[in-house]
Amino acid sequence: MLCDLCHKNIATIHLTEIVNGKVMELHICRECARIKADGPKSQLNIVEFLGDTAGREGKEDDSDTLRCPFCNISFDVFEKKSLLGCAHCYTVFKDRLLTIINKIHGTVEYRGKIPLVVSEDVVI
Repeated sequence: MLCDLCHKNIATIHLTEIVNGKVMELHICRECARIKADGPKSQLNIVEFLGDTAGREGKEDDSDTLRCPFCNISFDVFEKKSLLGCAHCYTVFKDRLLTIINKIHGTVEYRGKIPLVVSEDVVI
């Protein structure tokens, strides 16, 4: 059986997880398992291995969740991990990101750093 992630190597690790009564299986090779285990989390999660779409199977009302059409990350996932999936996410989630930035910084307008005393010779 080939690895479910790379589809090249023979799967030597077989994971089974039951989520909301559904059995989810993942068959991975040693190399893919090592790569995933070297990440920031030490515990392997089959839903993360299979991708966000596998985790959505148990959710009934996920149709209104905003998703990036390029990387398929949802805004809910961004809120949990505080990481965007790709450069296009900034455009897709623009309104929601601006709200968060405004809460943190009190403004969404970058004013830069201006010296307290400006000489007449300096053009701003």
